[in-house]
Amino acid sequence: MIPRADVAVLVAAAGLVAGWAGALAWRHRDQRGAAPLAALLVAAAWTAFATLGGFTADGVGELLFWRQARQVGFAVIAPTFFLFTAGYAEADRVTGRRAVVGLGAVAAVVAAGIATTHVHGLFYGAGDYVVRAGVPRGDFARGPLYWTHVGYAYLLVGAGTVLVVRRAIRTRHLFRRQAAVVVAFALVPWLSNAAAVAVPTTLLFDPTVVTVPAAGALVAVGVYRYRMLDAAPVARGIVLDHIDDGVLVVDRDGALVDYNRTMWRYLGPDPVGKPVDELASDPLAAFLATRHDPTATGGSADGDDGRDADGARREGAVGSVELLDATGESRTYDVHRSSMADTAGSELAAVYLFRDVTERRDREAELRRRNEKLDRFAGVVSHDLRNPLAVAEGYLELAHETGNDDHFDRVAEAHDRLDAIVGDLLTLARTDDPDTEPVPLAETARRAWRHVDTASASLAVEVPEDTVVVADSGRLDRLFENLVRNAVEHGGDDVTVTVEAGDGWFAVGDDGPGLPPALHDTAFEEGNSGGGGTGIGLAIVRSVAEAHGWTVEVDPAADGARFVVRGVRRVTPVDGGRDADRAPGRDIRND
Repeated sequence: MIPRADVAVLVAAAGLVAGWAGALAWRHRDQRGAAPLAALLVAAAWTAFATLGGFTADGVGELLFWRQARQVGFAVIAPTFFLFTAGYAEADRVTGRRAVVGLGAVAAVVAAGIATTHVHGLFYGAGDYVVRAGVPRGDFARGPLYWTHVGYAYLLVGAGTVLVVRRAIRTRHLFRRQAAVVVAFALVPWLSNAAAVAVPTTLLFDPTVVTVPAAGALVAVGVYRYRMLDAAPVARGIVLDHIDDGVLVVDRDGALVDYNRTMWRYLGPDPVGKPVDELASDPLAAFLATRHDPTATGGSADGDDGRDADGARREGAVGSVELLDATGESRTYDVHRSSMADTAGSELAAVYLFRDVTERRDREAELRRRNEKLDRFAGVVSHDLRNPLAVAEGYLELAHETGNDDHFDRVAEAHDRLDAIVGDLLTLARTDDPDTEPVPLAETARRAWRHVDTASASLAVEVPEDTVVVADSGRLDRLFENLVRNAVEHGGDDVTVTVEAGDGWFAVGDDGPGLPPALHDTAFEEGNSGGGGTGIGLAIVRSVAEAHGWTVEVDPAADGARFVVRGVRRVTPVDGGRDADRAPGRDIRND
């Protein structure tokens, strides 16, 4: 029989397209899902040409032969579709060697059942040969193997579609349209097949033989010729969600299109589709609005509005922004901008990459602090060391000129002064971590007292003997020695120094005249000395405290000078101890 020309051309074209697309997919068989897609398209071409052969049948026997041939192709299409969709969704557990062998074995059994149906009648039974509108049709009885195969095929197609739909839901917003293409590839052909199964006598031929090649070819061309799905969306989603840098995608209308997990903390509920100026984080909204809206003016705290001199929005680095999340954590980001354009070069969206530079900022701040510290050291070395050196040189010259040995005593005093300054500088310059251990606080205070020339001053240790702190013993000695020396030098010959402790704090105070209020904020800076000290004693106190993670402050309510160290670990509370902010007691013991 000579088939109807228009129908024959349509089906033949579908077969040719499927064959060409299958060859295209096979050339990219090293990519995920390419080999199953190639096999699917070859099977689709097979079904099209088998259908075309059926158009030439002159009797029921020939028609049954071509129908069997067509169904063998359908036996291959369902499992290869499942393997392709599983590969696209990166469902590795169902795409391994065992799964492939199992699906292939089932397909072989089904194909064998189809090929031998004229013997057992389990797939097709008796049928009639009818020509309708120039197309041969056969209404064959459908046996249990046919319905089993239909159910099995739909199960595989449904499972593959579910994998793709689930991936489309879970993947980044920007790639959901791509996933929708694969979903359409699943639904369109199989909806047409369902119509052919439900009402086979009302159609000239099974439209699946055309829709499967057409849909499969479109997917193959999109994937392998135009690289529509170059990197699987799931892989892109994993990368975006697990990098420390934040990613925001804003379309040309200024609406948020996509974001990753890092930026989620700064966005309100359901942020996709909202204008950037309505985002939950005000600094982020202001930053993006300034850089994305071509009519916006102004800039952020860094003074950079992300534009070139001609006002055009700049690519690359566009400034930095400090963001605060719901927990109160502050992070600083350097922001880079790049454009996503269509084939005509028009910008579709802008991608903003937020690189977390918080640690770098902290390191730079620490470096600045240390540089400032070095500058202060240089000032101390050039000024404080020069003075006692000049004194020593002067008296040494006088001793040589006059022969009076008393001048050597003044030289020795100048040398002692130099030694004290050098010792203080070495203590202040230490930057290594303290070697902590349990240290008795009262014993440390008394030991420091013995190491300092206290003249007729008195020490009162109002700390129980079992009070222990976690500290570097040597550095804690330096802290107490400098506080005691400060009290003796500035409090008078008969000053009383009092040591107290409480839960998480200890304090050293005296009953001298105290610090002027104007010096409370600058007392711990290098160079502040109201008398004959080196000017860095209290700076050493602060340095030791900070090395332990403590804080030290001047008690503004004390009658004399009182310094409170807070944040101390494992301080045994004093029985009946007073609050750290109260003035010291008068339980004085002369030492």
